Amino acid sequence: MAAERLRSLAVDEIRPVRLWTARSPLTPPDALDRLARDMDSSVQWNALINPNLPDTALRWLADLEAKKAGTRWFILRERIVHHPNASEALRAELVAVGACGCPRPCGRSVYARQASTVTQ
Repeated sequence: MAAERLRSLAVDEIRPVRLWTARSPLTPPDALDRLARDMDSSVQWNALINPNLPDTALRWLADLEAKKAGTRWFILRERIVHHPNASEALRAELVAVGACGCPRPCGRSVYARQASTVTQ
């Protein structure tokens, strides 16, 4: 599917269309960024589990959750800290506040498995 079409689907008024677009490995990073900022938390989550989500969107989601939850919970940030596109700076910030207490390389394989499944 053409990148321009996926960009238009990222702003579709129909929720399942946005959910599908957020999960597509073909969705361009700018459209994923938009989907991560969607008002629907399910659309946000589906963008987050896409291994192509850019660091800018990851940081935005981390900041959003931090404002809502502080250090009470790390639902999004626990996933963000292991995202393959998370910058080292963002990863360090999240580890410092307790978003991950396990060894550094943990969780990254989740995204690697998703990517290999999509390409097969």
